[in-house]
Amino acid sequence: MRTVFFIRHAKSSWKDLYLDDIDRPLNKRGNRDAPLMSQKLVELIQEDPSIHLDQSIILSSNALRTQETVEHFNQTLQLKRQQIIFDSNLYLADEDYLVESLFQLQDQYSCAFLFAHNPGMTFLANQCRRTPVDNIPTCGIFRVDFDVLTWNEVSTQVSYSTWFIYPKMFDS
Repeated sequence: MRTVFFIRHAKSSWKDLYLDDIDRPLNKRGNRDAPLMSQKLVELIQEDPSIHLDQSIILSSNALRTQETVEHFNQTLQLKRQQIIFDSNLYLADEDYLVESLFQLQDQYSCAFLFAHNPGMTFLANQCRRTPVDNIPTCGIFRVDFDVLTWNEVSTQVSYSTWFIYPKMFDS
């Protein structure tokens, strides 16, 4: 079994309209939502004895907003620097590449946290979920389990999504 937590980057800033899209940082809401969602994620992981953070890896787009989201999440996850990979091909990747990017992972890792962008994230979620979603919102997380032994066997045909969470679920 291989488990992936697909995480859309937190809310980014449009304050500077001259910035290239890849260079947009998180905005105030993004910097608020990312720590909240990382905590909710860890709470769910702690309930699942099959997830071991020492056997986990982060795979992320190289866009500034995803890098900053990863920073927030890793303050909670506490993975080592060598457990984090930034892949420029994940920037605005489609749903097929999101799955194919997992092929590069070493089999010593049983769990991955993949940080990327829409529309690929929403399209992928709808391939893996029984109940479709209109949109994976910023900082939304969906879990997908792949019934395989190695990363190069993952595909949506051997996957199932067990849950989906997003920041507005936890607004008080």
